[in-house]
Amino acid sequence: MHHLGVGGAERLVFELSLAQAQLGHRVALLLLTDKHPAVEGARLEQERTAMLTEAGIQIHLLGGGSRSVGRNASRYRKLIRSGLVRPDVVHAHTPVGAPIAKLAGMAPVHLSLHSTGFSVSTTWIRLLARWADTLSSGSEAVAQQLSKSMRRDVMVVPYGLNIPRRTSAARAKEHCGVKILFIGRLEQQKRPDRFIRAISNVVDRSSSTEAGIEVRVIGDGVLREEVARLVHDLGLASHVRLLGAETGLEEHFEWADALVSTSDYEGIPLVILEALSRATPVLATPFEGALELEREGYPVVTAADFSVDAMSVLLTRVCEDFHGGSESTLTSWEGSAIPTADDMARAFSVAYGA
Repeated sequence: MHHLGVGGAERLVFELSLAQAQLGHRVALLLLTDKHPAVEGARLEQERTAMLTEAGIQIHLLGGGSRSVGRNASRYRKLIRSGLVRPDVVHAHTPVGAPIAKLAGMAPVHLSLHSTGFSVSTTWIRLLARWADTLSSGSEAVAQQLSKSMRRDVMVVPYGLNIPRRTSAARAKEHCGVKILFIGRLEQQKRPDRFIRAISNVVDRSSSTEAGIEVRVIGDGVLREEVARLVHDLGLASHVRLLGAETGLEEHFEWADALVSTSDYEGIPLVILEALSRATPVLATPFEGALELEREGYPVVTAADFSVDAMSVLLTRVCEDFHGGSESTLTSWEGSAIPTADDMARAFSVAYGA
């Protein structure tokens, strides 16, 4: 993994490592970068590192950077020779991890691919993935698409979280406004700019909504200053709070009427699984994972397309329903049953032997 800071894959590694340790496995984490690039992300990484260390999980910093296969493989090989790390299986959560693991040792390599979108070409990802013995994804739709593009089998291992399921009775609303939550890395893939511009459109189009919409943005990343500037320039300072990276999200899900995801591409993000478990409906752009959950009957509503206007229309409809006394989109759902992190760890144990 690159680091343990802000991000869905980073949280997945954190949750999975703890669950595997609780199942009695010896777990070691190898990180490719020395630290998270953002201040808030670095703080979150420190918190997670302390919790993993307390659980008896080894953490080794290869520090060779996210693109240096040879340097990281050499440092990993030294760890193996020293006896500090002797894996029976290596689980890579970034494509570049597969060749690093294979060049360093003979243990079988399992690679998890979390979405169909990558920052580099699909051909390059396919070449990196060839170093892995087995592949998986947390989404059926993503696995099918990856299987075609990778030209090999991609198994489905549903992601899970060890969090309590919340009932609809616990979501009784005691406010008259609409409370919208955005959680994610402030990076291009997540399109926080699309989210902020859609919120601005909602505020501009409806005077009845203007006084009653509140937004919390939780996350950190390279676009944080740009997002803050956009909030200021669009006159949204009284509506939008930028809270940085946080670990304890329960309070925010209790507060929110809906979680919004405006990503260009995703599998099934852990934050959406947490929202569903905590009975918080999800409004999303039509990426693969959101469409899959919507088809399966979960409280996920997707926009018509990926444009700002389409997300604005969806948000406006939600706000108008809410202010009009109709909660057709924000129905009080029961918390959805999702796999636990323990379920996920057991499923991956089977996948490693596939």
